[in-house]
Amino acid sequence: MTEPVNVSLDYAISTMPFPLQVSTEQALSTGVITVNVLVPPSAQDRLFCKTIILQVPVGRGANALYAVTPTAEASTGKWFPSNAEVDPAWIGPRRVGDTDYATFIFDCRDEEDRKIDYPLAFTLTGQINSVLGGGLLLVNELSKSDPIEDYTLKKHTFPLVKAEQPFFVAGFMARKKGFPNRPATEFSRAEDIELVWSGNATFYEIYLKGNATPVWQGGGTTATLPANTLVNDSTLVLQGTLPKSPMAHLRRPGQPEAVAIGLNLQTIPLTLTIKDPALTPSTLTLPDRSTLNLTSGSLTLTNGSVALANASVAGTPRFTNGLDTAGGLFSNGAPVFEKFARGSFRAGPKPGVSGAQAFSIPLKDALFTKVPLFFVTARHCDWLTPDTFAVSVKSIDLYTAVVVVVRVDQGSINGGWELDLYLDWIAFQ
Repeated sequence: MTEPVNVSLDYAISTMPFPLQVSTEQALSTGVITVNVLVPPSAQDRLFCKTIILQVPVGRGANALYAVTPTAEASTGKWFPSNAEVDPAWIGPRRVGDTDYATFIFDCRDEEDRKIDYPLAFTLTGQINSVLGGGLLLVNELSKSDPIEDYTLKKHTFPLVKAEQPFFVAGFMARKKGFPNRPATEFSRAEDIELVWSGNATFYEIYLKGNATPVWQGGGTTATLPANTLVNDSTLVLQGTLPKSPMAHLRRPGQPEAVAIGLNLQTIPLTLTIKDPALTPSTLTLPDRSTLNLTSGSLTLTNGSVALANASVAGTPRFTNGLDTAGGLFSNGAPVFEKFARGSFRAGPKPGVSGAQAFSIPLKDALFTKVPLFFVTARHCDWLTPDTFAVSVKSIDLYTAVVVVVRVDQGSINGGWELDLYLDWIAFQ
């Protein structure tokens, strides 16, 4: 009878990233170790395994991989983490020097699943420590290559290394206050602009396109630009710097540009839109006899004004919130209004009076230079009352208009009126 061959499983070890990268103060590094379980060709359909034990060094030293104990999981529910006591011979060292070994025991509970004829992998995930070096991944198994054999212990060792993080600056985006997970590209001038990014640079600066002085600088990965920092559509440029070697000096605020041999540099642009931009220049002045032509367009001013001195507007202008003229309004060169005024004069109540009542309406604030045209009408606010009035202009000069009011409905036989009566008027020259 031929003795059974003591065959063990094969393992394919991969890491993400490859190689594992040490953490820095600026960017912690997460490392994933994947242990893929393989059956060698010589043992296809006849290799059984009931326990796999993973051990990984944890600590702050060069020989440790993880800074703290990582998490471990299996790729299939056929394998479960176990807290049961096991033979100490099955497990490697728990501690070597100042380095602890985190131990993870996985058992396959169902006998029928112990025949490894399906994909199987284990993953370890955690924060890599900050010291360059390497450590050993230990993989022990209890397996057999014949159903009638006893399970035997096989041990495997896999060296893994830790390297420096490559220099990176990424993910530069803007967001609105109160919406941390929603990128934004359009803001109003009155809004604060929150900026976030990722990277492992030791120093960052944010520049406004065309400006040699940074609008923000510091060592973090967030910044807030106060309201009115951007008043027009603008491109921001984020620059990160990192020393090329431990002997290189860190760049500090106010120091000159980085020397090529001393610092790594990376930049990322970000273009933002301001929906209520400030016009530059704030005053637009055209020489005599110039033409401002907007074809199929519009000119919009928010909290501003357009001053036209001895100028003309062709076409049909529209004024959404009214038209305020200081020098008069002309049509085809002829004056329509040089000055204009309007108002409302309270003329009641006047109970018990009879006959026509005269009222003097002041015009002195209008600063008319010649006697204006004057129009007036009576108004009251009680639509259930049938009182009716006639109003005529008795006299007018630069400063005062005298009008006469007479009640003309049937109720006027008693004289006067008890409701509030107003005289609405307009005057222009």
